Amino acid sequence: MTGEAAGMEKPEAAQRAVEGELHQWRCDMRILTKEGKSRWLSDASVQHLDDSGRVIGSMGILEDITERKQAELSALALSKLGQSLISATTINEAARLLLQAADGPFGWDACSFYIYSPETDQVHPVIYMDTVDGRRVEVPPPARDGTPSPVSRRIIEQGAELILKEGASLALDPAGIPFGDKSRPSASIMRVPLRLRTNKVTGVVAIHSYTPKAYTAKDLKTLQTLADCCGVAVERIWADEALRQSESQFRLVWESSGDGMRLTNREGIILRVNDAYCRMVQKSRAELEGRLLTIAHSDANADFVLDAYQKRVDSKTLVPHLETEVILWNGVKVWFNLSNSLLEVPGKPPCVLSILRDITARKQTEAELANMHGQLLEVSRQAGMAEVATSVLHNVGNVLNSVNVSSSVIADKLRASKAGNLAKAVAMLRGHEHDLADFLTHDPKGRQLPVYLSSLGDHLAGEQEDTLQEVKSLVGYIDHIKEIITMQQNYARVLGVVESLPVVDLVEDALRLNAGAMERHRVKVVREYFEVPPILVDKHKVLQILVNLIRNAKYALDDRGLTDKRMVLQVGLGGNDFVRISVIDNGIGIPPENLKRVFEHGFTTRKEGHGFGLHNGALVAKELGGTLTAHSDGLGKGATFVLELPRRPQEKSLGTALVAKRP
Repeated sequence: MTGEAAGMEKPEAAQRAVEGELHQWRCDMRILTKEGKSRWLSDASVQHLDDSGRVIGSMGILEDITERKQAELSALALSKLGQSLISATTINEAARLLLQAADGPFGWDACSFYIYSPETDQVHPVIYMDTVDGRRVEVPPPARDGTPSPVSRRIIEQGAELILKEGASLALDPAGIPFGDKSRPSASIMRVPLRLRTNKVTGVVAIHSYTPKAYTAKDLKTLQTLADCCGVAVERIWADEALRQSESQFRLVWESSGDGMRLTNREGIILRVNDAYCRMVQKSRAELEGRLLTIAHSDANADFVLDAYQKRVDSKTLVPHLETEVILWNGVKVWFNLSNSLLEVPGKPPCVLSILRDITARKQTEAELANMHGQLLEVSRQAGMAEVATSVLHNVGNVLNSVNVSSSVIADKLRASKAGNLAKAVAMLRGHEHDLADFLTHDPKGRQLPVYLSSLGDHLAGEQEDTLQEVKSLVGYIDHIKEIITMQQNYARVLGVVESLPVVDLVEDALRLNAGAMERHRVKVVREYFEVPPILVDKHKVLQILVNLIRNAKYALDDRGLTDKRMVLQVGLGGNDFVRISVIDNGIGIPPENLKRVFEHGFTTRKEGHGFGLHNGALVAKELGGTLTAHSDGLGKGATFVLELPRRPQEKSLGTALVAKRP
């Protein structure tokens, strides 16, 4: 009712018109034609008076306003749907609001609403309704989750469709799946895809009517508009569910995490903490939340901590990850692994989420390991020195054998010397001092004496020459012993002095320290030295590595049992201004499974081995800025150890120095 009757019900308006209270009125009516079609008429009427002015009826004009009314209802339905969907929290609720809104513009007798998941190619029924005995009721879906039917597939892939059936007898759609009252086929059907804002299809909405030609193409467009509006709401509902789930998971992580979590604002006030953080700093939530973060720190560090925090928040230079030692309020020292994230929300001040992990035990373990490593290096160095000393003793022993031989020869020569015969000849001459001329001339012994003295002089001269030669050899052997001892003493000096040294000299020194073993075991040493510049290095650390490599190569040659024992020492240039020293043998070789472990601490294949020579050598090489690597083609195929050193000392490398690989 509009006009003077606006707001009245039709019976009331009619009564007032009869009583003369209403002179004109307007009424928009929805009617059903004989064909069952729904139409909208506008009745504009006035009073019909007789000559005396008495009301005897009314006169009116009827206008078909179906199209205009449907447009108004569609706009009203869309507006109401948009407003009502804002409060929808579930897909089922959004579906019911959509179907309720669709009833206004064009009405329906049955409907269906289901969601489609493109990731799994499955449809999930939400709501199905049908008119049974004149009442709309919710009916079971024709099927549970499953692949789309041919009809649904067509809507998903091709878009909206309008089906208007004609004829006296209507048949069910063979491609569709009936639901509700399956004995009564629909005469008019609108099916539209439910789309997200990205036009991705996420469901299908279907409206049915038992009246032929109940819907038009314009109605189909209206339903699609309503469905698109609902699709936006579905997207929002899913986002809200994901957010709620995310928040729930975050709360679960926050409360159950073993890591301490702390949320602070720009001023450093603690907004929220979890139980793990309370345990770490040994204070309760009530003591922490609402207080400055420095409440967990010692008073001596509080001002510095707060000032540094605020400056970094203001400049957005928070350190994202660090390990720091903290002195707590009670004086306890702890190590924290700290991660910081700046949380910024438009229109709100920034906050800082800090995640802390107590790594005090790990730091203590690292300190103990560092101490043990230092002790290990010292033990290794001493063991290396002991082995070098053993090698030196072997070398000295070999030279002493020669000294013994030379001294024995000299002693034998002196004992067998005829110098005593000279004394006898002198005594004979002294006995004939008064008749020396007659004795030398007429006495048979006297006549032989000059010849004998001449022969004796030649013999003594020969003895002297032989003895001097042996003495010279003896002096050489003694000098050799002094040289070996001096080298060992130099090697045993305090480490750490960096010198500019020829690489070949270092290799030769290492070889001389193993010379005795090489001679005893008949190892043929091949030198392949290329011209390389001197290097700045700690001589004794390099010798420690090389002596061990040469000794290990000798053991490998012994283990194979060959008569042709061959060791190649190479010196050449490596890449990036490095010098390369290679120790190559044709010994027992290294199997692949051991090749990966040769640098592990404690790994050895020799019964008398201690298992840290190569491990320590690799660590020393890394300390010098170089690498120690091993290569072998397998058992019986020899091995190659390569030491690469920079020409000049470098900063301690963070790279891997322990490398073992097959060529």
